[in-house]
Amino acid sequence: MRTLLKSERMKAFKSRYFWVTLILSFVLGALMALLYYAAWQSLRQNINEEITKQINDMGAAGSLAWDAINTLPENNLWDYINISLCDMNVLYLVGIVISIFVASDYSSGTIRHPIARGFSRSSIYVSRLLISVMITMLTVLCYVVGGLISGSILFGFSSNVNAGEILLILAGYFLLYLAAAAFYTMIAVLTKKTGYAVAASMLLPLLLLSLMKVIYMGNRSFDKVSRFFLFDTIAQNKELCLSGEWYIPFSVAVVTSVLCSLAGWLLMRRQEIK
Repeated sequence: MRTLLKSERMKAFKSRYFWVTLILSFVLGALMALLYYAAWQSLRQNINEEITKQINDMGAAGSLAWDAINTLPENNLWDYINISLCDMNVLYLVGIVISIFVASDYSSGTIRHPIARGFSRSSIYVSRLLISVMITMLTVLCYVVGGLISGSILFGFSSNVNAGEILLILAGYFLLYLAAAAFYTMIAVLTKKTGYAVAASMLLPLLLLSLMKVIYMGNRSFDKVSRFFLFDTIAQNKELCLSGEWYIPFSVAVVTSVLCSLAGWLLMRRQEIK
């Protein structure tokens, strides 16, 4: 297992797309922080009592508008770190790079090599899952560091929450990103084609989130259900932790990680390897 894991790690580090993704994550993180800052400043200048009244009169659509406004960070560094951690942009990057890493072995036929060397399918799956976790954490770290640099230049080091709350929120994000890695690995094993895996990893979360927004417009109470969906939980992690409902992101992360890992493992054990 150790030999297989080392081989998979070296494969990832030697891959050009892996390093390109890390660089892109860093640059995009820094750029998004600046864009959020510009949007927030513009919003502050343009919102007045009349606009606020109009948004409030819009009902469900107005609620969605306020949800979008509330995602914009305030003028402190911690809010910019948090917005980087819950941003779907970094999740798309993670999904793409994991899809390429895992599914490319199926497309090229190299998935047979470790099997021919005597490694079990369970060992192969676990090694790919662990490397997917490594890829996820490094990609997210680069994205956050990019936003951290931009934010520290704009505001210095500042926060509107205490150290204990920050640690709780970060622990929630850590577990949720473990679950995201398990989800994307399962998708790659299921599709077995690089192109299909990349498309599914990007479209499935987007379609499900869009569907939930539509349902929410007709049924406001659906928000209590949607927060148990992994990608919506990531977006709401900070609010859930600060409101005392920290158990929601933690339980969603654990359950999703277990179910996706088990599903991916069973798929690989039953697959016909060509």
